[in-house]
Amino acid sequence: MTSGVAMSEAKSSPDSQASGVAMSEAKSSPKERASEPLGFVTVDDGQGGTVMRPVPASQIPQKRKRSAAAVQREIIRANPDSAAQELRGFVERLERLHDEKQAIADDIKTVLGEAKGSGFDSKAINTILRIRAQDRLDRQESEAILETYKTALGIE
Repeated sequence: MTSGVAMSEAKSSPDSQASGVAMSEAKSSPKERASEPLGFVTVDDGQGGTVMRPVPASQIPQKRKRSAAAVQREIIRANPDSAAQELRGFVERLERLHDEKQAIADDIKTVLGEAKGSGFDSKAINTILRIRAQDRLDRQESEAILETYKTALGIE
């Protein structure tokens, strides 16, 4: 009865890779089987214990990788109350941030409307905000590039 699996670090022979046939199905000579990589399985020894027994690596079942979502589900199943509370905390924080973001967007829209009502151009104000947010050297570099392009195209 197999209760665990371990693999040794060894390479398979080039012949077995090139043939495209699984090593356990290939009919090979004893010499070729000796070069096949070995793995170890844990089996019952019949006396209540276990023994590690070498077997061809091709006969050891491969473990499938678990996705991140599967790992998360396992964590939640193992500790449902604390995981649910933690998740609820994240969701509530994100909801508050989205509400604050929407409130700020509404405030910006109101201030731009007031400026427009006073006769100012909202596009120009947004451009000024973008320029003021840039680092001085970055702004100068962007302006120099823009002037070079305008000159090349005959604008101004």
